[in-house]
Amino acid sequence: MALSAHGCRHMWASLSRIADLSRLLDRHPRLNWNYVFEQYAHPDLQRMIFLSLIVAHDLLGAAVPENILQRTKQDSVAVALAQQVRERLFEHKGESRGLRFTYFQLRLRCNWIDRIRYCYRVVWTPTLLEWNVALPGFLFPLYFVLRPIRLARKYLSQLISEKL
Repeated sequence: MALSAHGCRHMWASLSRIADLSRLLDRHPRLNWNYVFEQYAHPDLQRMIFLSLIVAHDLLGAAVPENILQRTKQDSVAVALAQQVRERLFEHKGESRGLRFTYFQLRLRCNWIDRIRYCYRVVWTPTLLEWNVALPGFLFPLYFVLRPIRLARKYLSQLISEKL
């Protein structure tokens, strides 16, 4: 699950991450899949696992049991996201943190509540970029205001540059 979550967090933009997962699957052919799916029963986690298995199998021929592979391919969103990963893997544009990244992360979520929670965290949780702005202690609450302002500026500039 750790490899799947980390790979999904970075949109599977690195072949080395896919190779790590593929090697793990190849080295453990008798993996207890029932246990895996019981432990990670939340639909969002299962979608991450499905996406990861599809990518590792399709790109590097990872040893995924046929019944598990069929189960993964029943999730049409995981299949579509895997296609997106395959198309973008060798684009050499680096890891995108813009609208494409956000859309990818939203599609990993299986229901609207989880998507709303994700958006809330993205907008209101300050990152290192906001914390690097040195504010006096009494202005501490402004860190939480800087984040949505910085995001709005970032996404608006991306939209404008895409239209040009």
